[in-house]
Amino acid sequence: MTVPAKRGWLRAVAWLWAMGTTGCVDRVIHDYDGVADGEGGNLDTDTETDGLGETEQGSTTSDPQAECMIPQDCAAGQTCFEGVCVGMGTVRISLSWNVVTDLDLHVALPNGQEISYANSVTPYGQLDVDDCVGGMCANQGGTHVENIFLDGSAPRGTYGIQVVNFDGRRSADYTIEVAGEITAQFFGNLPSSMFSEGPVHEVLWP
Repeated sequence: MTVPAKRGWLRAVAWLWAMGTTGCVDRVIHDYDGVADGEGGNLDTDTETDGLGETEQGSTTSDPQAECMIPQDCAAGQTCFEGVCVGMGTVRISLSWNVVTDLDLHVALPNGQEISYANSVTPYGQLDVDDCVGGMCANQGGTHVENIFLDGSAPRGTYGIQVVNFDGRRSADYTIEVAGEITAQFFGNLPSSMFSEGPVHEVLWP
């Protein structure tokens, strides 16, 4: 899998600060309070995807990546995964790990499309939680999460799920949980090598 350059000046600043160099790739940042100040909040510039994949009545009003203890702490269309509110959709694919390194979740759809940081919103679902960039995580000492959810219109067939250690800062054990209409769980480890790729874990959505 080729790892494309990531975009977004705030993530670029974090990356350059952490790596102490220039000329590195940057990446998209989700700023979760509606103000591009790095303080948190949902900076939503694509109103056409509002409510995508929600399986409950009402719209999602709380921030993705908000802390939680139980699903009821999260808004409609979300659940609590490893202490973080994430979108559910019809199928949820969630990644978790416990060291400060930038793991990225990639999901290849049966129609050839991919959902990842480089293509975070599609007609079928989206990446709504993307953690740990340039050594800066939502909870430095806790569990880190990335999440992709798919709605009922997503194509049926075999999905490929892969994890990439984007910055290679640390080696990491990871867990992937697939929940909803299909369920699965995968485990893996990535070395402390920039852009190191894990195996493609396949799951069938019949």
